[in-house]
Amino acid sequence: RAEIDGGVLYLEVSNTMFAGGGITLIRNTSFTNNSAGDTGGVIASTGSTINVTECNFTRNSVDTNGRGGVLGTQDGRLFLELANFISNEATYGGVLSIEDGTENIFVSTFFNNNRAEIDGGVLYSECSNTDIIDTIFLDNRADNNGGTMFVEGGVTLIRNTNFTNNSAGNDGGVIRSNLVENATVQQCNFTSNEARHDGGVIYAEQSETHVIATLFEDNKADAGGVMRIEQGNTVINTTTLVHNWAKAGGVIWGKRASISSFLLTIEQNSANRFVMQFIASKHIMLSSITYANNTGSILAMDSYVTVDGNSNMTITEELIRNESDATQRNLAWLTAARVMIGIEWTGVRQQDHARALLLRATPKNVKFARK
Repeated sequence: RAEIDGGVLYLEVSNTMFAGGGITLIRNTSFTNNSAGDTGGVIASTGSTINVTECNFTRNSVDTNGRGGVLGTQDGRLFLELANFISNEATYGGVLSIEDGTENIFVSTFFNNNRAEIDGGVLYSECSNTDIIDTIFLDNRADNNGGTMFVEGGVTLIRNTNFTNNSAGNDGGVIRSNLVENATVQQCNFTSNEARHDGGVIYAEQSETHVIATLFEDNKADAGGVMRIEQGNTVINTTTLVHNWAKAGGVIWGKRASISSFLLTIEQNSANRFVMQFIASKHIMLSSITYANNTGSILAMDSYVTVDGNSNMTITEELIRNESDATQRNLAWLTAARVMIGIEWTGVRQQDHARALLLRATPKNVKFARK
């Protein structure tokens, strides 16, 4: 145990162990029940390059208000491969606290049952860049925000990674991001994650977020069963959202957001009110959406929202007929003259639009046509 930083190792630019040349290599080693008073229950590092391969880290921790149950690093480089992190704990970053421009790569790593008393069940990151590839996050939790990670600033890339049964006591069951320059999630699976309040998987605030070829299944939150987007830009492409739930925004809840969605499959999700809900948002594009067997009205938009033309969202008469929510039988709640520009509503008769849409102004270029 260390009273301040680094329960086992404290590394600075000139301090190297197990290797030379300014790089610290740690291989085939296990670290169990180590602790520190402030940062890095196992390792604390400043300005160093650390390479960890085929190691096990179990039940390591830092004291109250500490960061990085296993490792805390600033202004350095960190590479993890084939490592296991199980049941580690800190106030911020149950496993890792990464700050001040640290460059990070995690490959084929396993994070299980780690906990943060406040933010970032696995990772707490400030102004750093992180690539996560072929990795598993299982049963991690944060009592406040970011069940697996709390990210502020920097760039984050996540590919071919599985997130299962992670949770947050407040927002972002998996990821809570703020002021992130670019967060890209590609070919990942998010299953059975939960936030007590908003963003069952992702809560992104003032961040640039891209989601590509990803599956979201059985996630839930109070608002935004999959995502809550607060300001910022979000692009979602070739993605499936199934069996997700929230009181409002069963899959997406956006406020002052810009959201572009292409080739989405939205099936068997449920919400007490709307499956998608957008408030005071600048730009919403829904293009080539497959929407089927969801419970709750499709979407709610207020007077600041515009759905761009050529959105190719097809609303069928059968879908309206099968709307099952007894208290919200309207298909969509739209309140602006510029809403739904140039969208063709296939199979919906003109005289049926009163029960299909609740409008306070006449939409422009909306086509009602039988199939």
